[in-house]
Amino acid sequence: MHYLGSNETINWLFLLACLSIIQWIITLIYVSKNYSILGREITNNAFNIKSKYNVIDYKKKVSFTKDYFYIYWNIYPIIFYGFFYYLDTSWSSYLNQIIMIGGEEAREVYNSWFKIFDFFGMKINYDYIDIIVLSIATLFAYMAIFGTQIKKQKQFIEETDKLYWWDIRISKEIYWTRFIFLFFNMILVAFIAYLGLKVVLFITFILSIDSLTINPFHPDTFGGLKVLMEISSVILAIYLLRAMMGIVGFLDHRGVNDKFQFIGDIYHTSYFFFGISFIIFFIYKIDTILGSIDISKLLGHEMYKAYNICADLNITTMKNIICQESNRTQIAQLGGDISNYYTNLLQFNKFPIDLALFSSSIFTFIFPLSLWFIISFIENRTKEIEKESECSDE
Repeated sequence: MHYLGSNETINWLFLLACLSIIQWIITLIYVSKNYSILGREITNNAFNIKSKYNVIDYKKKVSFTKDYFYIYWNIYPIIFYGFFYYLDTSWSSYLNQIIMIGGEEAREVYNSWFKIFDFFGMKINYDYIDIIVLSIATLFAYMAIFGTQIKKQKQFIEETDKLYWWDIRISKEIYWTRFIFLFFNMILVAFIAYLGLKVVLFITFILSIDSLTINPFHPDTFGGLKVLMEISSVILAIYLLRAMMGIVGFLDHRGVNDKFQFIGDIYHTSYFFFGISFIIFFIYKIDTILGSIDISKLLGHEMYKAYNICADLNITTMKNIICQESNRTQIAQLGGDISNYYTNLLQFNKFPIDLALFSSSIFTFIFPLSLWFIISFIENRTKEIEKESECSDE
């Protein structure tokens, strides 16, 4: 896939993904050493002795294992890059198959979205557009870190509503670890999301070109369109995973008075609707394309009889010259050809998508992971409400 730095020996997106892993190593080492005071429940021992704050003063104390949004958000860049890496490394094979069924028109569509952008006749190299997108992503990451995160920390200091395990008053080391790595994680996610959008637009335009040729004898049993289904299944998985992050964000950020944070959660959640809309459009287009292929003639009675006649002629020849090896080979080859012919045609155009791709290990991994975070959060919140109710009754 062509993008800024894709042809370099060391991919800068890979380096950012490595930073996400390093963050987890640092965090887990720190939490494991302080698990008794930060892991399951924050205690008074979590504070510096010189601190004037007392844990008892806080209504809600969010320990590491209960900070679902932190865990989800910091796992997400690693999984997100993993999906992108799969697409990136497979892209050469994907593109060859797409050009095979779409011809030079498909190649032109790819170039228009990944190499040269035609802006009203003005040719713009995508490297420059990528630099602009990267600059905007960096700016938003800066605003989120040095704006929203600092504002959030000040709010937590001024109020006694919520206390997080990464609070700067508990540990400056873990606070700055989270602070710095969050900046790079946001850049990684933003740029890959931009590349994902280009992939979606590329697939959308490919499905609309006139030169798209469907071959009912293609071994994928979808006329050669299965490659588009595979790409789309990965895109859908990414979008649903990101939507879950938005939902978890809404649940976790209740009480945080920050519009930038709120807009961010809405943006992440909107990927659910983007993903569903894309896959509905995709299924509609595939169904229309496959439905336009008439295989009734290829499965017609006359064609069926013609194959039987060919088989009878060869069987007669076989009986007359039974000792010749070439005739036995010819009979076997004809039988195989007939079998492949009818196998491909009878399996063609059964359904507009391959359900196996959308129920693969990708989805069996994503949905339990996402649901675990949401259910765990809801259970934890329910316990807190019940505890608050008991305290008020007393």
